[in-house]
Amino acid sequence: MTPLQAELLEEGVLPQPDALGTSLRRADVAPEAGYTAAGPEPLPSPEPLMPQDRYDGWPPVLQWEIDPADPSLESGEAQLTLGEWDYDIWWQAHPAGLIYASLQALDEDGVVAGPERQHPLGRNVVVNLVYDRERRGVVAVYGTARDFRPFVEAFRIGCGIDAPPEEKHA
Repeated sequence: MTPLQAELLEEGVLPQPDALGTSLRRADVAPEAGYTAAGPEPLPSPEPLMPQDRYDGWPPVLQWEIDPADPSLESGEAQLTLGEWDYDIWWQAHPAGLIYASLQALDEDGVVAGPERQHPLGRNVVVNLVYDRERRGVVAVYGTARDFRPFVEAFRIGCGIDAPPEEKHA
């Protein structure tokens, strides 16, 4: 259904089927372009040329050495609330002195009419960050947030990272 058809439905008008939209969903529309019943064929890329095991090239990619299933690496989880957002934090320390963290923020979003839905789709934001223990700073932060500052604060609190004494009074 198109947005226009949905609007007609809200007004009590039964929309006509979308012939163009229906035809575009057919598996046989463009078989010469790689479209099959299972969807489009993946575009060619260099991945098949790379080995499937551990990357041993230069420079090393330390993030690729993080493994949530590796019990030998220091890791942890934390949950906390800042403002109206609930944060779930997972982190793992790399032997090179880096902490890789994944943070998810969920907003309590009540529905005006009807039962409350907890954390509906589209109301969560995910951010990953890398903290350097030696330099005592975040060296990378990326994700779906427009403002990363609350995530850095949640990481600091959830992982118990305090500012050095000389910086606490600044």
